[in-house]
Amino acid sequence: MTMIGLEIHVQLPTKSKMFCSCPNAVSEEPNSTVCPTCMGLPGSKPSVNEKAVEFAATAAKTLHCRLLDRTWFSRKTYFYPDLAKNFQITQFEAPVGTDGYLDISGRKVRIWRVHMEEDPARAVHDLSADQEFSLLDYNRSGVPLIEIVTAPDMDSPVQAREFLRTLLDELRYVGVVVEGEDLKIRADANISIEGGERVEIKNVTGLRNLERCLEFEHRRQEKLSKARMSVKRETRSFDEEKCVTVASREKEEEQDYGYIFEPDLPVYDLKLLSSRMAFPMTASEKAAEIERKFGLPADDTRALLLSSKPLGDMLEEISTRVEATHALRWLNSVVKAEHYKHPDVVLKKASGEIERVIAAYAAGRISDSVVKSAIKLIFEVGTAGELTELEVAGDVLGEIVSQMLERDPHLVAEIKGQPKAINHLVGRVMKETKGKYDARKIAEVIKEKIEKL
Repeated sequence: MTMIGLEIHVQLPTKSKMFCSCPNAVSEEPNSTVCPTCMGLPGSKPSVNEKAVEFAATAAKTLHCRLLDRTWFSRKTYFYPDLAKNFQITQFEAPVGTDGYLDISGRKVRIWRVHMEEDPARAVHDLSADQEFSLLDYNRSGVPLIEIVTAPDMDSPVQAREFLRTLLDELRYVGVVVEGEDLKIRADANISIEGGERVEIKNVTGLRNLERCLEFEHRRQEKLSKARMSVKRETRSFDEEKCVTVASREKEEEQDYGYIFEPDLPVYDLKLLSSRMAFPMTASEKAAEIERKFGLPADDTRALLLSSKPLGDMLEEISTRVEATHALRWLNSVVKAEHYKHPDVVLKKASGEIERVIAAYAAGRISDSVVKSAIKLIFEVGTAGELTELEVAGDVLGEIVSQMLERDPHLVAEIKGQPKAINHLVGRVMKETKGKYDARKIAEVIKEKIEKL
């Protein structure tokens, strides 16, 4: 049996750092967004960024965690070059939230805890042939993070990747993760097989790398098990180029870090803070609301919301004036696909044209193929232009269908034996008539002709 658990570090989108007023922003100039607190200089005093606490509470609520009434910070002591003061300010005894879960494909993955901490500095290694040294950039030092720790409830690398993707989508929807920043999320992956020792793979970046490193580590541990060799409890790193994990050090236990209460920071009344907050609706809650208002299936709506919040907003807006099922169908397919191809297009500006096209389709005035080409035009040039309206299904369409059935008599038996085969004939008719008729009308005419034969 394979057991996989994740420790996910999410950078919070605050304007300033966790414990000082330095900007929480990327700078190409090393050590340019720092102060005595970032640098861990003697006499510097931290103060908590309240917005970071609110983001952490939002993340915990989104993951169905129980928020603690009080929370405080601790010093996690370890000695490493990127940690100037030789300890990291984090949370140990009193995280923001505990005992949560996240559903993936109908299965619950338990969330043990969500807590806040500061990021250390970034070490830049130069291991060239003529010199070997490391440089430290403290711009990242003090950046606010939340760490999300799961139970070892995942049993495959694919499932771990799906969990992380779903987690990031959920947190992006409520504003805790910024669009594009999810590619920078770092995760520590813990894996064991057949009840053996647990191995931790540190600082894995990206969904694909997470799956790749777990696949390699699973194979490595399986080979050791088959050779009747024990798996060593250790911390490993992932070499992205070689796609292998490499031993780095023995795995530390929590007691090795010598946690103590952070004396420069007070205990925070999280219950009072959370009572004042207006927590955003999660994607599941919003999907349930849309289901109540428009009768749309919650699962399909949630999938759209998680793929893009602006698309979800557009769905709710358009559904007030156009049949909701048509709006969901086209937004969840062609519009979403074109949006991914043209991320620079502002959906709010394009929504009027998109609604015009969907409304024309809902009224039976244009075909599927016209909708697809019109939406493509909206994203390419900003307008759908003049819509080619459908011709009324009459004697001409009936004659075309009859001729096709006469030319290929085996189609009659095929459609009678397998009703889904009608779709192939619908496509042929649409191609021959260059999209002049609605696919639904064509299907109706074909069924009428088949029944008379």
